[in-house]
Amino acid sequence: MTYPETLKIGAHEYELIFAPHWEGSDDGDLGQTNYERHQIHIKTGLPDTTTLSTVIHEILHVMNSQLDHVFLESISEQLTQVLWDNGFIEEE
Repeated sequence: MTYPETLKIGAHEYELIFAPHWEGSDDGDLGQTNYERHQIHIKTGLPDTTTLSTVIHEILHVMNSQLDHVFLESISEQLTQVLWDNGFIEEE
């Protein structure tokens, strides 16, 4: 799957960065948003569906940073499955 280098979310443009580690990341971190730098970091080497659900999760964080993390985990997984299963996303 190919991702854009930047995402426009609301009035801001966020850089989408894929890397095995980033400043402040722990081994268990799959993604993280840096609001000050307008960056979304996504861990490399994940299965395609995990990468997509992590990107969706981080987008939702940017859209509303006050949302409950358990809710974000659930909704990002559900959206990934709906998009994947219904042909919105195709494997490369």
